Amino acid sequence: PDSFHGVKIVHVSDIHYGRTILKDELNNLVISINKLKPDIVIFTGDLIDKDTSLKKEDKKNIINSLKKIDTIIGKYAITGNHDYQFKEYESILLESDFINLDDSYDVVYHKSYQPILIAGLKTYLSSKKSIDDRMININTYIADNKDNGPKFKILMMHEPDLINDVQIDNFNLVLAGHSHNGQVRLPFIGAVYTPNGAKKYYDEFCEAWFGDKDLDELLMKIKTERPDLYTIN
Repeated sequence: PDSFHGVKIVHVSDIHYGRTILKDELNNLVISINKLKPDIVIFTGDLIDKDTSLKKEDKKNIINSLKKIDTIIGKYAITGNHDYQFKEYESILLESDFINLDDSYDVVYHKSYQPILIAGLKTYLSSKKSIDDRMININTYIADNKDNGPKFKILMMHEPDLINDVQIDNFNLVLAGHSHNGQVRLPFIGAVYTPNGAKKYYDEFCEAWFGDKDLDELLMKIKTERPDLYTIN
């Protein structure tokens, strides 16, 4: 929509707090995000490393840092496979002013009555539900509002390979994490080990073009960084 022209989205993923990212590193990351002056921040999971013994002080430090991220429109997050085991994760997001979009969506307005849609899928590595079951509410809203609803739709997911199981023609932009650009990489060779959920899409930036009767061009971008920052205008 015209009202979103020039809006800046910053995508962050796979911080893994407690492993290589601690209080100081997280604060520096937040400073870097704010320097980009984002309108929207999207976080696609794995805030906390699964091997972290999360103490009250750690939770406080994470909240204090993430709360300092400044946006004009909003901050959105989903659950990664490492986050799933922490009961504190949802409260951390809430107290940090992030909106949790696990298997849900938000209709986002900015300066006009023409919104965009931001939808999210939590990690499938810890879910017993099928992708189709988890997408029911999202796909139903899109179908019911096809003519008068949001014309630009973003999908957040943790594992990039999940793209093969969703109705991709429903979305203009897809953002994912998880792969770490290949968890083991060798010079001149690239990724030699990739995790489940990132066997097909693991490069830093992937693009694919699709034809669609409602959209002249559908751009899918899958981001798989850790924890570099990317901006999308």
